[in-house]
Amino acid sequence: MGTGQTPHAWFAGFLRNEDAPYAFVVLVENGGGGNAVAGTVAGKVLNVIVNGY
Repeated sequence: MGTGQTPHAWFAGFLRNEDAPYAFVVLVENGGGGNAVAGTVAGKVLNVIVNGY
C-alpha cells in the first residue's frame, strides 16, 4: 500500500453447512474496511453459490 492509498479490505470465513462446505477469502484492493466492503462481496457470492440465481 502506497502513501495516501486506502487499505485493502479482507474477509475470510467458512460455511458450516454439510451441503455447501466452502471456505473463502475475499480481497478488495484499496477497498477500505473489511467487513463493510469485502464482507458484502462474500455475502453476495455465497448467496448465489448456496441458493442459486
